[in-house]
Order: sequence, then C-alpha cells, then structure tokens
Amino acid sequence: MDTEHRVGSRIRFHLFVGIFLVLLVSTVSAKLFHMEKAAAILSVPLLVMAGWGFIGHLVSLDDDIPGGWSNPDGDVTLWRQSVRELLVKLVVVLGVLAVFFWSQSGP
Repeated sequence: MDTEHRVGSRIRFHLFVGIFLVLLVSTVSAKLFHMEKAAAILSVPLLVMAGWGFIGHLVSLDDDIPGGWSNPDGDVTLWRQSVRELLVKLVVVLGVLAVFFWSQSGP
C-alpha cells in the first residue's frame, strides 16, 4: 500500500470520527438543553453512521476468516482482530441506540 493511499485513508477515518463525535455531542447537548426536536433530528445520522460501520463489517466478516478473500494466508491473528473490531463496533452501536432512544423520548 503506497503512502498516499494510507494518508488519504487516515484522513477519511479522522473525518468520519470527527463528524461522528460532533453529532454525538450535539445530540446529547440538545437533549440536555431541552431542545427535543433538534436532538431527535441529530440522532438519526448518528445512528446511520454507527449502524453502517457495524453492518458493513458484519457483511464482510467472512472475508477475514482464515483462507478467505482478505486472508488467503490463513492468519488467525487477522481473524481475531477483525472479530474484536466488530465487537467494539457492536458496543458503539448499542451506545448510540441508547442515545437515540433517549433523544426520542419526551422531556
């Protein structure tokens, strides 16, 4: 992988995480300041972003199985790392779901 691709990939990752955190803080702040409509609106893209990462990883998880498309050498470490990343994404999705339902509830 060349340096330009790694840098571009890193920039996209930081941009995604930055937007995600801004949405999370904005949703929680709006809810705490009793702006229920704003909190409800801001929580939807937050849920979409978290769900998109989790579902995308889940769908392509079989590629990381030893002997799979992304792991033709059968490296078990790559498989375990992928499963750990999926579990972290699941925790994030569950946390975002909690924020989503909290933001959708009344005052």
